[in-house]
Amino acid sequence: MTSSRSWLSVVLVLASIIAGTLYPPESHGQRRKSNSRSARAMRKRTVQSLEEKMKAVIAELEKGNSASGLDDFLSTDSGSKANSISKRIENDPAERKRLLRVLKKFEQAKVHLSDRSDTAMFIVSLEKEETKELQPPKVITQEKEVTINGYGDNLKAVLHKGIRDLEKEKFQNFIRSIYPAAAVQRLIHQQQETPLISRLKTYPILYMELIREFQVLLELKPEPVEMEGRTVVSFNLPADPKWKKRLGPIGKGIPDQTARDVRFELVEGNWRFFDADKKLRQEMKRQQMGLPAGGGISLEWKRTKQGWRISSVPFF
Repeated sequence: MTSSRSWLSVVLVLASIIAGTLYPPESHGQRRKSNSRSARAMRKRTVQSLEEKMKAVIAELEKGNSASGLDDFLSTDSGSKANSISKRIENDPAERKRLLRVLKKFEQAKVHLSDRSDTAMFIVSLEKEETKELQPPKVITQEKEVTINGYGDNLKAVLHKGIRDLEKEKFQNFIRSIYPAAAVQRLIHQQQETPLISRLKTYPILYMELIREFQVLLELKPEPVEMEGRTVVSFNLPADPKWKKRLGPIGKGIPDQTARDVRFELVEGNWRFFDADKKLRQEMKRQQMGLPAGGGISLEWKRTKQGWRISSVPFF
C-alpha cells in the first residue's frame, strides 16, 4: 500500500509540472521580483511604523503624566533593560526628563532593521559633552556591594572546603565563596540567591553532583590558561555517561555530560569559578553609559507578542 507520504510526493511533483506548464519561466521570475518588492515594501512599512512609535513615546514623555502611559512602548520582559524604567521614572521626575532627553537624540535617527525584521536599532553619534550630560546620577548606577569572602588561594583546599559546605548544606556560604563575585552581587541584588538555595535543597541530586565533580577535580591536574591580566586555570573534566541517569526525572531533556573544561580564576586572593561574562558585562556597562563604540550609540526595539517594544536604552 502506498503511504500517505508517497502520495504527497506524487501530488507535489504533479503540481510542479502543472505550474511549469501554466507559467513560463519568465513569469516565475516576475513572481520572484514581485515577492521581493512585497518584502521591501513590508520592511519599509515596518520602519515607518517604528519611526512613528519613536515620535509617540517622546510625545507621551512630554505630557509629563505617570509612567503607565509608557506600557505600550517599553518591554516588560524580565531579561530586558527597559523593564525597570517605568518604575524608576515614576518615582523620580528628574529621571523622566533625562529619559526624554535621551530618546529625543534618536528622534531623527536612521532605523536599522534585522534580516528577520524582529529587532531594530536606532543609531546616532554623540559628542563627549553630550555623553556627559546624559549619564545617570551616581545614586542610580552604583549599588551598595555586599561583602563576600572566599575560600582562599590554595586550590585543593578550596575544593575540599566547597565539598564540606555542600555536604553540610551550607549553600549560601558555598555560593558566596566560590561563584564569580559579580554573579554573587547580581544574585543578591536581584533577590535570586534564596530561590537558588531553595532549588538546591529541593533537588539534592544537584549539589551531590557538584560534590562528585569536585572530588574528581581533586584527582586532576589544573593547567594554566593564558589570559591577559587574569590568573586562570582549567581542569579537563572527563565525560560522565551516567550523569543524566542519576538526575532521574529532572534530567529529562538535559544533554549528555560530555568532557568539558572547568575553569577557576584567582580574584583578590580567592579561587572562584571563572567569570566568563566579565567582558560581556563590561560591554553592557559601556552601552548603558552611552560611551561611543565606533562613533555611535544605539536604542534597541524588539518585536514581541504585544507589538514593538523598546528593549534597551543607553544611559539607563
